[in-house]
Amino acid sequence: MTTRLNITSIGRDTQLLIDDYIVDDIWMIRRSPEMPVKHLNNPIFASDSPFEDILGQSVMYDEDDKMFKMWYTLHDRDKRWLPKGHTYMYRGAYAVSEDGLLWDKPKLGIVEHKGTKDNNLFLEDGTGFIIKDKIDRNPGRHYKMLVKRSCSNNGRVFASFSNDGIHWNDYPSGESVLTHSRDGGNPVVFDSQIGKYVLFCRPTILAAEKTLEPGDIGFPDHRIFRQAGSKSSDYLEGSPGEIGFPSQDDFVLNWEAEDYIHRYLKVFPYTDTRALRIFKGQYGCNRRIARSVSDDFIHWSEPDVVIRPDELDPPKFYNLNVTLYKGLYIGLLEVFYAWGNRRFPGCPQESEVFDLQLTFSRDGIRWERLANRPVFIPRGCIGAFDGGMVESLQQPIIEYGNELRIYYNGYQFCHNVPGGVMGIGVARLPKERLVARCAGDEMGVLMTKPFIVEGDRLEINVDARKGLLKVEIAEADGQPIEGFGVEDAIEIKNNGFIIPVEWRGGSKPAELKGRLVRLRFYMYQARLYSFRFS
Repeated sequence: MTTRLNITSIGRDTQLLIDDYIVDDIWMIRRSPEMPVKHLNNPIFASDSPFEDILGQSVMYDEDDKMFKMWYTLHDRDKRWLPKGHTYMYRGAYAVSEDGLLWDKPKLGIVEHKGTKDNNLFLEDGTGFIIKDKIDRNPGRHYKMLVKRSCSNNGRVFASFSNDGIHWNDYPSGESVLTHSRDGGNPVVFDSQIGKYVLFCRPTILAAEKTLEPGDIGFPDHRIFRQAGSKSSDYLEGSPGEIGFPSQDDFVLNWEAEDYIHRYLKVFPYTDTRALRIFKGQYGCNRRIARSVSDDFIHWSEPDVVIRPDELDPPKFYNLNVTLYKGLYIGLLEVFYAWGNRRFPGCPQESEVFDLQLTFSRDGIRWERLANRPVFIPRGCIGAFDGGMVESLQQPIIEYGNELRIYYNGYQFCHNVPGGVMGIGVARLPKERLVARCAGDEMGVLMTKPFIVEGDRLEINVDARKGLLKVEIAEADGQPIEGFGVEDAIEIKNNGFIIPVEWRGGSKPAELKGRLVRLRFYMYQARLYSFRFS
């Protein structure tokens, strides 16, 4: 009886080794994230006025025009220029750059502000995420935006279209395309594999619509326990005394113990649920990541939750911005540490802050994160423009030359803490180098799943400056192919994005085209990021 092999198709596409899509087995190999390096001159984009904050929305490198384009929100708090009854207003603004670092604000002449149209505003009321869609045959819809405006009875998100990214027209019906849409961002991508627009938003159907107290549904107060057989007036706060356990306060609110745990044990900090109830509001439960799809950018499916907090997370996620990169959905997940009380960075328990975590998926539905949940872009030091919070823009990952650009919003203070500096920063990584497969000072081996060779040459993205790497090509049953075994492989001990893999005796992968094979990477003190058959 023969066993049917699960053959993975890779063609000539770059195979990132972030997940196990092409990986079958490993030995003494671990995944290690790379940390983006922040630009020394951050913030690269900041407000010109103390009464106006800027909030980045979308940034892209336009291959057609050979320039970076940014759409951002101008958060106007200057009461002299606000409509009657408004305490603030969101306006859409536009900027361009040749290198993505030095930005120009073109004078568009569209929106009158402060008595003049001599500005870079393109949207008088609202904010949104923008994609460029050259597949759409209608030239008036090459740019698409889901714009968020003031609440209405039927949602607050509207579809808008443009031929140049500057002059916009709403979908003629004037109705929200997302009924009962909630607060939060609405980033969109077009997935060519399924031929649909994919939106990541907050869900509309929830386990609980608001933060709940036990008394809201008829339960007794959570702080009161009644002892069996006691009088009606005999209540205790905390655990029943006869059990013999200390109260929760002995564990949760002991600062010395908490400090020791955070510094040395490296476990996730436990959050007592009572602390989460300090602020009781309508948005206690809706911060999840949901997915909706559309064929035409107008009619959207009911959002389904695809990422929810688990036992290693705080109770809330804020937003998810996504890039389709090398066959993967790459997302930056805003993990929301929300104690609900307004404090400033540096307090023993910071009030409401975001951390960015890297998450990835093959279909946008089933998402993974690294086991230790590392922070992708850390907050800056106290007092820095990004010392309070960081959040990503859409698209969060842009390949530009030999590097990856990550643009992000930085806040000097915490969520909902007024004042402070806001700006847009940028960090970078070498291309394809988001997560490495690493071997330390013991020999490690990574074996791929079987696939059919469709290229002439094998190339890898690797950093082996401190170690060595060899590649073996084997049959589907694991037996080395003659001429391509590890003993024939030429050692790789350098650093590069496109390093050719070679074997002694002149064996070429082109000889194996059409054959079912596996790869084995033998590694010692090396970091492997990707491979491809070109």
